[in-house]
Amino acid sequence: MKPVLAGVEKCAVLYIGALVWLPNVVLPYDVMLSMQRFALSEDHAGWLATGQLLVLALTTLGLARVVARLDKRRSCVLASLVATLATGGLLLWNGGLGVAVALKLVAGASLGVLVACSYSLASYYQRPEKIFAEVAITMALLYGAVMTLVPQVIARVGPHGAELVELAMLAAGLLLAWRMPVAKAPGALASACSPADALRLPAGTGGAARLPAGAGWMLASVFALFVSQTVSAGFAGPASAQRQLNPEALGTVFTVASLAQLPAALFITWLKDRVGPYPPIVGGLLLLVGVALGMYVVGGSWTFCIATGLINAGATVANPYMVALLGGLDDSGRSTTLAGSLTNIGMALGPALAGVTAATAGLAAVGWLASALLVCAIAAALLARHRVQGRALQPGLA
Repeated sequence: MKPVLAGVEKCAVLYIGALVWLPNVVLPYDVMLSMQRFALSEDHAGWLATGQLLVLALTTLGLARVVARLDKRRSCVLASLVATLATGGLLLWNGGLGVAVALKLVAGASLGVLVACSYSLASYYQRPEKIFAEVAITMALLYGAVMTLVPQVIARVGPHGAELVELAMLAAGLLLAWRMPVAKAPGALASACSPADALRLPAGTGGAARLPAGAGWMLASVFALFVSQTVSAGFAGPASAQRQLNPEALGTVFTVASLAQLPAALFITWLKDRVGPYPPIVGGLLLLVGVALGMYVVGGSWTFCIATGLINAGATVANPYMVALLGGLDDSGRSTTLAGSLTNIGMALGPALAGVTAATAGLAAVGWLASALLVCAIAAALLARHRVQGRALQPGLA
């Protein structure tokens, strides 16, 4: 029987799980600051941000095979410390671009460790879909406050205000990382750890060479989902201008989109596992198909506003069940760690893919591309279901 995540450990997991999205949330401010500090063009500043996200994703990918043997508490403390020091160094550095790039990449790699640790915990606890729904609630509240605070800090202290807020958030993460669960596989527990600190995994799951049946297709579904998310979000500005919306109205719509995560996450905590993972996954993805078409294909400013306001709700419903399903298929945490890596790779690739599409075929093609990716995500999820059910029906298997 898997344990229930509760108490201070739960608070630490929820905050660290939300903190790993920091580079994506503050991306516009990071790009702006890079352009101002180093006189970079938009494309060069964008590549710097993409480089940090890719390093984050590749670090998570590299840890997938060994994540079951990691001491999650110690790893999160060290990663939070390095990320805090790198961000502090970036804040104080007034020299050339090379050192700044190195510090950005170090911070990205450190956050990749946090992604690996936080995502792997889905395999170790009961009700992982509820945990990730509560992470979404934490994100909505935390980043709603951050996006309100950052412009005010920038107005007081200048462009470095965004980095000051990032530093404060990472410092808080460092304090909470000390209360993360250890969560190591059997045979990898340090003698200093008490049995209550460690979560026991089933024998033989610590270093599985192959992914379980269905996990590969579900990982493909996760990847397609998040490529589609950033494809849809990446050109929301030009799409809103095409519908005569001013920047203030677009900012209001994105605020609504952030807050829409709250009812979506509360819906998951109410739904639990009453209908299994697949109906919420498919339902959330179908909602996002409507979002993509409403943003880019179907005309009208109100249609655009409503669709954009729901862009986070569909992912908030689908993704926790995807991660929970992967956690149930693979007790080692490897599959959920890979999901965290593919999430960030997809989000890094999406804007570039959308840019090429918009330049060659227009904004409407961006909506069709996002929809096609979501159809692929639905197909992959259904193939995963087929593989899991087929495996369960084989003789000798539960």
